[in-house]
Amino acid sequence: TNQYFNRGTCREIKESDYWGVIQAIKYLITQEKTTYSSITSEQALRLLSPHQFETLMFLIFINEGLFSPAWRAGSLPDVDIVAINYSRSKPIELGNPPIKFNKGEEIKFQIKRKESQHIKNADYTVALTTPNCKQVNKHVLISEWIMNVVKEQPKTVEWLNHSLKCFLDYAVESSVFEMVKQ
Repeated sequence: TNQYFNRGTCREIKESDYWGVIQAIKYLITQEKTTYSSITSEQALRLLSPHQFETLMFLIFINEGLFSPAWRAGSLPDVDIVAINYSRSKPIELGNPPIKFNKGEEIKFQIKRKESQHIKNADYTVALTTPNCKQVNKHVLISEWIMNVVKEQPKTVEWLNHSLKCFLDYAVESSVFEMVKQ
């Protein structure tokens, strides 16, 4: 579901940029799951398609008790997901660094696989990786932030495990988190 691969006859697939795609190709060719002793948070999330990655973020918000009208914002420029705290009178804090959702507050997110700076139309930019794989500022959330939030949400963990099951052999591990090194 990556538009880059759907548009054009031939595309170069660099492992540095498309590690997850390479794993999918290996699986399709050999029908064998790759066994890893450990992978990084970024590698685990790179196994998701762009739509699955946005769905994961949508589930994080929904499973935290926030409202999101759709998993894709569609017509809002540079905004993929909107999350709103309609359900509680007190704020909801999510992640570290924390995002604080005050009652009735709408927070907008732009979801990117690779980004080095905050996208201005959104309140937060979610990126699998940044230069040097570091948190560049509190408005750019990276893979470690995502995985730490997911870890606290059993339903989201279940979804992620099912989504990655076709790529990773968890014969010994009961969850992708037993393979992810932080």
